[in-house]
Amino acid sequence: MMTLRRAPAALAVAIVLLALAGCAQPAPAASTPTATPSASPSPTASATVEPVRVPFDGDCARIFTDDDLVTITGGESSTHSGGSLNAIPPDLPASAAVVGGLDCGWRGDGAGGAYVWVTLIPASVVPAELAQVPADEPCLVHCQRSEVIGDTWALVVVPPVYAAEREPTPEESALVQGRLDAAFQALRAHGAALAGSPGPDTERVLPACDTLAGPVQQAVGVSEPVSGYPTDLFPEGPTWEVLRSQGLVEWCAWYDAAVGVEVFWQADAGPPSDEALAEVAAEPIDVPGADVAYTLTGRADAPAVVVVGDNHRWTLGGYGMSLDALQAAAAAVVAQGR
Repeated sequence: MMTLRRAPAALAVAIVLLALAGCAQPAPAASTPTATPSASPSPTASATVEPVRVPFDGDCARIFTDDDLVTITGGESSTHSGGSLNAIPPDLPASAAVVGGLDCGWRGDGAGGAYVWVTLIPASVVPAELAQVPADEPCLVHCQRSEVIGDTWALVVVPPVYAAEREPTPEESALVQGRLDAAFQALRAHGAALAGSPGPDTERVLPACDTLAGPVQQAVGVSEPVSGYPTDLFPEGPTWEVLRSQGLVEWCAWYDAAVGVEVFWQADAGPPSDEALAEVAAEPIDVPGADVAYTLTGRADAPAVVVVGDNHRWTLGGYGMSLDALQAAAAAVVAQGR
């Protein structure tokens, strides 16, 4: 939903009873036991593990009709927008899909940057404290609301239609809430089709930022590091927090006066799709320890690298450093995080 920032300046066993029967028939001279064959054990029932299943088979186009999108965004037409490696955080839909979730966005052609973003995640993986996201008023940057529909946690985000420096008028508030209402009405109409499955429980342990700090800072030359990144654009929001609670995503960043670097970890996300790579003109590169790695040459402001190891994905970017330094940092991350 957002483009990459510019550099500052810029997760029953059935018990079978074996029936054994033995019979002894008395005889005048001697008792000769006659053995009755033991019953064959019944097959042991195996537990069925439901695989990961994503709502609508991952097809965002099945969520809203064209008319729905006109009502929700206020534009005459809308374009699907999501899963980009050029976003903050990058390609979040890939992480949502790991637990049977779907993350989709659309941009309308109306004035004011109209858009709608929808996240559908199995409610069973959503922490109770994140299950209900109220629609705050006024909403200064994003206007959002969540609702549990059947077995699915649904989050809808739309933009405000008023300036951040003033309170909205009743008409403006009604317009925003009407768009959220329309989105949820459309979602509820799908019923069970919204449901995904997170698959088997998996314990994921993300590498701590403190573990990555030294190797990454040394690789890129951050001499007097400050944790974080000098920007107001960083990963946040309910979807990020739900996925983070499942050990699926993490963000680590450090900077000093001359260099800044950030690392996005996506457990089990696998390599990016061919479409996502083509969008950013990605080119294969060599990173020691990585299964595959790419540099995102489509970025004009600073280098970025995507590396995959053991099906985990890391995206590194920043400012004030060469591509060679970023590749060295990527190798350090892979070594620590595999």
